[in-house]
Amino acid sequence: SSDLPAPTLVSPADGSSAVTMSPTFTWNSVVDPDGVGLTYEIQVADNISFLSPEVNVIGLAGTSYTPLSTLTGATVYWRVRAHDDLVAGAYSTVWSLILDTTGPTLAITDPTSFAMQSATSYNVAFTATDSGSGINAATLSLQRQRATVVIAGTCPTSVYSNDGSAVQ
Repeated sequence: SSDLPAPTLVSPADGSSAVTMSPTFTWNSVVDPDGVGLTYEIQVADNISFLSPEVNVIGLAGTSYTPLSTLTGATVYWRVRAHDDLVAGAYSTVWSLILDTTGPTLAITDPTSFAMQSATSYNVAFTATDSGSGINAATLSLQRQRATVVIAGTCPTSVYSNDGSAVQ
C-alpha cells in the first residue's frame, strides 16, 4: 500500500550529542495497513538534503541500526522509512546528531604552579568543559613521590585536597 505510515524516531534524540562515532539509531515500528511484513530503510548524512548519505541501508528487519564504520560529519542528520513488498512509505521527520570528536578540556586553576611539591598537604582546583557532548564530570590524577591520587569532580569547578576529599 502507498499509505505506509512514517516511523517515529526514538534515539539518539534530535539535537543531542554522541561521544561515539558509530551511534545506534532506533525508531518505533509501524504497521502496514495491508498486514504485510515490513522492512526499514535508514539514511544518515552530513547534510540535511541527504545528497550523498554516509549510510543508506535498505532491508532492515529490526528497529535499530549501528553503522558498520564510523561516521565522519561533525553533525549528521538521519531519517527512516518503512518498505513493504510493493512500495516505500514516507520518511520520518529528520533528526540531527552532534558527534563529539574531541575530549573535554581540563584546566588546573589553583595552584598556578606545582612548585610546592614538598608540601604534605595541598589543594587543587580544576575546571572541565566540553561544549560538544555536555560531559559534566572529569577525573584528575595527581602523582607525588610514587603515590597517585585519583580524584573525580563535577564541573564546572571542583576543589580537592591531596587525599581526594572535596574541599568545596
